[in-house]
Amino acid sequence: MSTASGLLLVISSSIAHDVYYRIVDPGASEQKRLFVRRLMVGLSLVGAGYFGVNPPGFVGEVVAFAFGLAASSFLPAIILGIFDKRTNKEGAIADIAYIEEQKKKVLWVVETNSQEAVRKLVEVLSGEDMF
Repeated sequence: MSTASGLLLVISSSIAHDVYYRIVDPGASEQKRLFVRRLMVGLSLVGAGYFGVNPPGFVGEVVAFAFGLAASSFLPAIILGIFDKRTNKEGAIADIAYIEEQKKKVLWVVETNSQEAVRKLVEVLSGEDMF
């Protein structure tokens, strides 16, 4: 429960301070900002409850996707940092940056029409029409 409450606190504070106080009403009193924070906690709670129920399985998919992305980014650097004495900070940063760039390419192919994306990629790389 501490993770959920921490996230709700961060969401409500961010919206109340960054959006409401800086953009909507820069002269708002502390009492009014506190009211907006509490209102944002309620709205965030309703939003989280909605996405937790509809569509079914949404939370599990999002959590699995997030852990998969995190593991694919940091796991190689962590494993090499533990077991290989030659691993350094610059190598770990380069590894994470390279993996992140590869994930962007894969996500682009998945998000677009996959066959169309592959066909265009083959055409660009080979100069020939694949289909």
